[in-house]
Amino acid sequence: MFKLQRGGFRASGGVLRRRLDRRVEALEERALLTVMPFAGIPDWAEQGPASITYGISSANNTATYSQAGAVEAIAVHPTEPGTLYIAAVNGGIWKTENAHYSRLDQLDNDYDGFTDEPGELPSWTPLTDHLPGLSMGAIAFDPLDATQETLYAGAGEFSSMHDAGPLGGLLRTTDGGATWTELAATTFRNQNVESVVPTSLTTPTGQVILVATNNGNGGVFRSTNGGTSFTRLSGTGNLPNAGATQLIGDPVNSQRFYVGIPNHGVYRSTDGGANWQVVNTGLSGYDGAVRIGLAVHANSTAGTHAVYAAVLHFEDRGNNVRGDTLTGLFRSGNAGLTWDAFEDRPDTGFQGSIHFAMLADRNDENVVYIGGQNGNFACDADTDTWSPISGTGANDTGAHADHRFFTYDLSGNILCANDGGIYRLVNPQSSARKWEALNNNLRVTEINTTYALSYDALNNIIFTGTQDNGTVQQRQPGEIEYQHVVGGDGNSSLIAIEGNQSYRYVMGNNYHSLERHIYDQNNQLVRKEKVNLAAAATPNDPASGMKLADQQFSSYGPATIVLNELDPTRFLLGTGSALYETYNRGDTITDITPGGIDQRLYAIAYGGKQAGVDKPDVIYAGIVTRTTPATPQLWLRTSSAGSFQQLMAYSGSRPVEIRMDPNDWRIAYVLDANSRIWRTSNAGVNW
Repeated sequence: MFKLQRGGFRASGGVLRRRLDRRVEALEERALLTVMPFAGIPDWAEQGPASITYGISSANNTATYSQAGAVEAIAVHPTEPGTLYIAAVNGGIWKTENAHYSRLDQLDNDYDGFTDEPGELPSWTPLTDHLPGLSMGAIAFDPLDATQETLYAGAGEFSSMHDAGPLGGLLRTTDGGATWTELAATTFRNQNVESVVPTSLTTPTGQVILVATNNGNGGVFRSTNGGTSFTRLSGTGNLPNAGATQLIGDPVNSQRFYVGIPNHGVYRSTDGGANWQVVNTGLSGYDGAVRIGLAVHANSTAGTHAVYAAVLHFEDRGNNVRGDTLTGLFRSGNAGLTWDAFEDRPDTGFQGSIHFAMLADRNDENVVYIGGQNGNFACDADTDTWSPISGTGANDTGAHADHRFFTYDLSGNILCANDGGIYRLVNPQSSARKWEALNNNLRVTEINTTYALSYDALNNIIFTGTQDNGTVQQRQPGEIEYQHVVGGDGNSSLIAIEGNQSYRYVMGNNYHSLERHIYDQNNQLVRKEKVNLAAAATPNDPASGMKLADQQFSSYGPATIVLNELDPTRFLLGTGSALYETYNRGDTITDITPGGIDQRLYAIAYGGKQAGVDKPDVIYAGIVTRTTPATPQLWLRTSSAGSFQQLMAYSGSRPVEIRMDPNDWRIAYVLDANSRIWRTSNAGVNW
């Protein structure tokens, strides 16, 4: 099967399936990769999403705002202000050579006679679509390459969906990203690379390179031969046998490095990473920490220096408010030997194991910028205060939330990587500061769930749920720019064609936001309606047809929604605890959970035929029980009056997708989580 790690594609010679249960990796036209046509195989045309407009940011200046997918790291070219590289969470590595283009600077950057026009934006080129995996965690320039064409990148699983493609370890390019070589494959394959630091240091055998991974069998690695091989330092000397969440160098001392190790604190090396010492004096709360972040201020002109450390823990505040949050912020004025705590700190949210960024101010040794799930802030150690640098703190502009990485561009603006792509804070130290999006044609959006992608065949329009960028849809057929439809994390979607109208069912974080958007055959919105999900006895009471646990559910939860193959007014809705059936577009629903057991639904097929006769009530359902151990099961219902029967002969793993033969429902196929396909020809008696 395929993995859709970024973007969507449509076969120009055929019809896109209503569902893509897996995610498809794109092949793009460029000299690096040539794909020759094969007879009988249709050409594919990219369908995006690229820029997603009218997003979920705090910015009200939509002229400068657009969303993309999650970006984990940024590398700024040392001398060319327009050149940036980004490492996307599930979209690979991309490059722009006109990052300095802006719609806020009143300059004619593209020399077309106009200033700050809508098209004056960076353009992005993908560099790694040919690689086996696109899940990235780090990227950095090599300071020893005078041509500035050598970069290192590290793979890793950093998605908020906790999903990734093959993890290709540590990569190097020596031609600006045109080609890539994997380094030390046996060392870093399947590791989550948090930091890669090619240093300016050399040994008789080559360059010193440091790498940090967050895996328990990872931690700190060091190469003294330019990356040909690495030695794992964690578990030896003074370094604990544990993963690390950040490793950084000191700009004013090429021999000095710092690493944050959860549950152990901060360690420092003063000999190029060969040896490490713990530097926790004054640092508290690192026991049990899930993440330790680091930043260094070094202004050689002013002679100022400071190191900052952030400690994040899992915290439960009750009332379903819990997660990984900032619990301690510290500053050291003596290169980490001792630390002073901030008495006050902002609330950065509860996703800190993934969503946290920190950057020391370039000019003021007492100011550090931090960001997380809940925005971004400037914290002042001198006054022990903090203030927002988005929304009202940035002239009513803002970036997408869920921040992952901060750095400076060559003009002193702050670049931010987050779940909405890449953004720039112009004039960060000034009251005139403003945010602008740099996403434009950056196509790294993650499609969120098995049942997220749908196709309106009446209007030739794709719409889909995305990770933290809502449910989005094409404006016009074939466009890669998408329009925001529903906020939050986009979820499962569904299309039903009834005569000359299409019913697009969309939802955000969960089924409580389920709506149907009705369009005519000219792709014009007729109306939007809330899907009630009520009990037949109380049709005006929303969600009254659901179990109490589902009624009270308020977080993100992937739902499964499947249309009946024969009746467009009927569909099934699977939640975290039940399976519901509707005969009237979701206005009222009935609980038909197989076996009545505690389970998680993963795959459904609904409605079939036999000998030319419609059998709309047939359901195959694939579940995994919430028992110990969890057990994959298949269930079958053959009539509306009948009950589900477990198909005991099925011995596959977790069902991913189920399909019935369109002419005989008794013939069915199951794709399981181990990429095996199971077939029955007798309604599940044998497989």
